[in-house]
Amino acid sequence: MATVLIPDESPLCASFRDAGDMRDLYRVWADGPVLRIDARGRWPLQVAKAYDRDIRRIIAACRLISPHLRVIADRSEIPSFDPGGHELLLATYSEVLREGDRVALVVDSSVTKGHIRRIAGREETQAFLSLSAARTWVLAYG
Repeated sequence: MATVLIPDESPLCASFRDAGDMRDLYRVWADGPVLRIDARGRWPLQVAKAYDRDIRRIIAACRLISPHLRVIADRSEIPSFDPGGHELLLATYSEVLREGDRVALVVDSSVTKGHIRRIAGREETQAFLSLSAARTWVLAYG
């Protein structure tokens, strides 16, 4: 299955030019039935807030197409957050995720994988060390 990048004029596009090109810090696109997110670098609070606005908009648009999300978020190049950023994103995910959504996080280590398992608190969110394992799991059901 080929990766389909969402064009800049699409309502699902995450294109930011405030304080530099945020595509270096995160990118969101459709990969067949999966919403793909790559995140890396240091995220000042303004980047976390921009991501929060964008991911809410993108998820709302995706819900018009399908009631259940299939998401792979590659955070193996761990983004670091300024104070308040991590808490903001945890609150965002707890608000936008619904029963039946499946979120696979690709992480850098088994330690991070265990940490994600503890804080996710939901069966439908799992952490993996490889993109292929994450993709297999996220597409396995429904």
